[in-house]
Amino acid sequence: MQDKQRLLTVVSVTQGQLAVAAPKAAQWDAYGDKEGQVALTDLGRILDYPPKKLVDWLIERKVLFRQTSGAPLRPIETYRRRGWFVVRTMEINGKERLQTLVTPRGIHEVAAMLGRPLDMLG
Repeated sequence: MQDKQRLLTVVSVTQGQLAVAAPKAAQWDAYGDKEGQVALTDLGRILDYPPKKLVDWLIERKVLFRQTSGAPLRPIETYRRRGWFVVRTMEINGKERLQTLVTPRGIHEVAAMLGRPLDMLG
C-alpha cells in the first residue's frame, strides 16, 4: 500500500511539473525548427536580451565572427564542434546564403554565459 501511495505522489508531482512546463514549451515551439534550432535573433527574444546587443556580445567574446563586413555571422569552430551552432545554406532571393542557427545545447550555454538560466525565463 505504501508503494502505491508513493507512486501516486510521484505521478501527481510530475503532472504538476508538466503543467508548469507546457506554456514554456509552446513558446519555444514558436521559435525553433523541428530540431529545436533557432536563429540568432530568436535567441535574443528567448533570452529576453536585445538581439543586436546579444550578437555584438557574442562577437566580443569570440563566439561568433564575420569574415568580412556584411558577411553572414559564423560560429568560431570550437563552438560549432561543441554542438552550440550549426551553419546551413539557404536560398534567399535566388542566392545561396549561410545562416547560423543555435542548437538547444547552444541556447543553454549562451544563457549560462549571460547568467540567465533558462528555468528562470518565462
